[in-house]
Amino acid sequence: MTAYDPFVSTNPVVSALEQHRGNVERTRENSARYAQGFASYSTTGVGEYEPPDSLAFGCTFTEQPFVSYGFTVVTQDLVVGSFPRCSGGVHGWIKNNRNFYIGAFVFFTVDIPTAGLPPAYTIEHHFTFTAVALKDLPAHLLD
Repeated sequence: MTAYDPFVSTNPVVSALEQHRGNVERTRENSARYAQGFASYSTTGVGEYEPPDSLAFGCTFTEQPFVSYGFTVVTQDLVVGSFPRCSGGVHGWIKNNRNFYIGAFVFFTVDIPTAGLPPAYTIEHHFTFTAVALKDLPAHLLD
C-alpha cells in the first residue's frame, strides 16, 4: 500500500495540467541566465578611437548589460613616467524590436604623459558585457 500524498492528484486532467505548469516553469527558469559578451581592439599611439562598426554581442541581453573595460600593454619595454592611461566606454546601444540589447557602439582613449614624443605602445582594449540573456531554445519548448 502506498502512502497518501495530498499534493498528488488522482484526476488525470489535473495531473496533466500540473505537469504542463511544471514544464512551463522549468522552461522559463532555464530560458534566461547571466551571459557575457566580449570584444577586443588594438591601437598604437595616443588619441581617441571609435571603431567604425557597431559591436554585436552574439547574444540577446534582456536588460542593459554591465560594462567592464580593461587594457593590456603589448609592448614589453615600458618607459618609466610614461605609462599609458586608457579608458573605454559605450556611447550607444543597439536594441532589437523587442527592446532587448544586441549590440553597442564603443569608444576608447589613450593618453601617455610625457615631456617629449610619447612611446608608440601597442595596446589591446578589452570590453566585457554582462547581463541576463536569452538562450536559444527549440520552438517546441516555447509553447
